[in-house]
Amino acid sequence: MYRLEHVSKVYQETTALQDISFSVEKGEIVGIVGKSGSGKSTLLRLLNLLETPSKGQLFLANKEINKLSKKAIQQQKQKIGMVFQQYNLLNNLTVKENVALPLKLMGKKDEANVMELLSFVGMNHKQDSYPAQLSGGEKQRVALARALTRNPDVLLCDEATSSLDEENTDDVIRLLQRIHEEFPVTIFFVSHELDTVKKLCERVLVMEDSRLLGVVDNQPTYLSKSDTPYLEKVKRRLAE
Repeated sequence: MYRLEHVSKVYQETTALQDISFSVEKGEIVGIVGKSGSGKSTLLRLLNLLETPSKGQLFLANKEINKLSKKAIQQQKQKIGMVFQQYNLLNNLTVKENVALPLKLMGKKDEANVMELLSFVGMNHKQDSYPAQLSGGEKQRVALARALTRNPDVLLCDEATSSLDEENTDDVIRLLQRIHEEFPVTIFFVSHELDTVKKLCERVLVMEDSRLLGVVDNQPTYLSKSDTPYLEKVKRRLAE
């Protein structure tokens, strides 16, 4: 799926990434962790094809990105879905219209697919609501549905749970686990929340000072929906 060989990214005199090498197979869930300024965001921009390497080679689906035409790169971008920390929903559009937006920008329309995705993320009952009427967890569910609209090969999650409380974070993790089961998608999950990464990711790329320190294998935990009342959850956590 992705292969990076000795990739570096330099902005003027600042080295944002230095000699990064790793590969990711189709269908993996990979975490990217590191302190602020470690290079996570730059790496994500390379994976999203918003940037190209200053040095080294980046391959996506066995195609070297630096050798592709602008049209070919745009075609590859359409196979990549993005989910952001701040949701990036358009406030003047309804939930349904936000999810349909990627198709609209391509000059396409598929209302059945939009409604199916809204049902999948549990937001079909809010299809006519606007983002201002939604909670943070609901907004992220809509953002996930929108990211899936074009049936992507890759889903990039940039701090997708950082603005959410613990309950909603677990809901999003459960939804990402369902997405991984039911869609043929490779997931990159960028986060500074190690507990969240531990629950979701099979491998974790550890970044520091623009370098890749190493890759850590992990056994994720499949989260089932808990029926424990919220008060009891709080009591248990405080007693730990």
